[in-house]
Amino acid sequence: MSDALTFIHTLRWDDLPRRVQAQAKRCLRDLIGVAAGGLGTDLSRIIRDHAAEDLPGTVPMLFDNRAAAPRRRQWPRA
Repeated sequence: MSDALTFIHTLRWDDLPRRVQAQAKRCLRDLIGVAAGGLGTDLSRIIRDHAAEDLPGTVPMLFDNRAAAPRRRQWPRA
């Protein structure tokens, strides 16, 4: 596990092959497009309202002027 963490923490953009950089850019554009496209849905509004009101924190929400807590532990199973 420490090898993986070392890799993650020492990796630099210029260390990546050009094809990997290109794929990373495509993935980021896709993420932003999907997030922006879903922003106007009722479900998105409900989830963002819930996060802002019930999970207060300092992590900015994407495309929202509010913040929420970072991901929390899963709820206990019944």
